[in-house]
Amino acid sequence: MNKEYFQKVLEEEQEIRRDKFYLFMKNEGFTETIGKNLNFTNEMPLFYKRIGENKFLVFNIPYYGKVKGRFFQADFWRVKVNNEDAFLKKKIDKTLYDDIILGFKMERDSELYYKEIGREV
Repeated sequence: MNKEYFQKVLEEEQEIRRDKFYLFMKNEGFTETIGKNLNFTNEMPLFYKRIGENKFLVFNIPYYGKVKGRFFQADFWRVKVNNEDAFLKKKIDKTLYDDIILGFKMERDSELYYKEIGREV
């Protein structure tokens, strides 16, 4: 076993993690867009879903395709605004969003998501 073998295994694992995450976002009804350097990482995938009158859940993928060998990572946020334009098209004050967890992993952290939407795992 050599370095190339381990790199290939790592890349395959990250592809599986990414695919599971994307399927989860689709199944949970998240909208996909690209971050515009306002509140989340510029030009990287961003998923959001309204869960209340003034409450959104947001996942961003800060390193998507940027760094070779980087683990697939999504960051999970709660945003308190009236509509999606408030955070997609404008810079918002830090008091209007909270990080739930940076480095969200489906297999470890899905209960945090379900808690936010009021559904048991």
